[in-house]
Amino acid sequence: MPSNLLLLPLLAGYWFVHFCHYFKFRAQQLDGYRLLIHSSLAGVSFFAIARLITWTFWYYDSLHWVRTIWYEIAPIQFAGTAAVSLIIGLIAPFLINVFIDRPKAKALALARSTDELAKLMDSALNRDLPVAVTLDNRKFYVGYDRVFSRSDNDRAE
Repeated sequence: MPSNLLLLPLLAGYWFVHFCHYFKFRAQQLDGYRLLIHSSLAGVSFFAIARLITWTFWYYDSLHWVRTIWYEIAPIQFAGTAAVSLIIGLIAPFLINVFIDRPKAKALALARSTDELAKLMDSALNRDLPVAVTLDNRKFYVGYDRVFSRSDNDRAE
């Protein structure tokens, strides 16, 4: 199997981790290599599912027309599996997002998190309270996060 075909499942895994609400908040906290590992694990699972699908197309004689069309397009071994894993990875996060919406995924991520500052900021945002944070180097940050919506009458002409 050509090694550059493995980039397609890796790309599918990164897309999935980045766009699926359930994994997105965790992926935003990861550094380079850990994000690569999470993306590759998702890509391997997509590759396994795609391998089962392409195996089905290979061993059933009633689907031989799909094989012949695909080998005219891409005569490289395992190219179909890599392409199907990419398609699955592009579609899967949006199907999962139907069942787990963004606020629910955010609440689950905060419950699993050990980051107390993120929990504090989320609590202050939900209760409309200001936050003051002082660091060890004597820097301090004060914030009041409120979203203002202006009506049509308030907008500058």
